[in-house]
This record gives sequence, structure tokens and C-alpha cells, in this order.
Amino acid sequence: MNATVLLRRIMEAYPLITSLTLRADVDDAINLFCAEPHLLSSHPRLEISTLIDPESPRATDLFHNLLHLEALTGCEIDVLRRHSSAPVSRQFPEFH
Repeated sequence: MNATVLLRRIMEAYPLITSLTLRADVDDAINLFCAEPHLLSSHPRLEISTLIDPESPRATDLFHNLLHLEALTGCEIDVLRRHSSAPVSRQFPEFH
């Protein structure tokens, strides 16, 4: 079973989760949530832990998708650098 299928099953099975930290492939998770935003609609908060460099073009795309998801679902999404407690999104003030 791949991580996307597992994540979908977890999100569907536990609609009252208030915090979730993802440590696997963040791109796959974000793609899943963009394709199926209903998975986030009952979750007030999602916390994603990642190794993505906040200055990379990949991070810029990720944050645009996250802002779209926040607006669409009402779920507050924070992205944390792995081994850090400060949200990566704070390094992108133009996005907030």
C-alpha cells in the first residue's frame, strides 16, 4: 500500500483529528488534498513536517497549493521544517 492510499484511509477514518504531522512525501500528500479537499474539511488544523528548502522553487509551488487548500477547506495548515519548531511559511511573508 502506498503512502497516498494510507493517508486517504487515515483522513477518512479519523475525521476528528485536530493535528496531523506528515513526515513522508509531502508532495504526494498535498496532491492528494488538492484532488480531494473534502478530506480536510472536518480537520481544523494540519501540521506538515518536511525537509523542503524554503528557498527552492518547489517550496513556492507547495505554499501556493497550501494557501489554496486553506481558503477552500478552512483548515489551518502549517509547514514546519523537520527538526525545527518555527513554521517554514513564516519565511514567506508575501504568502500571509
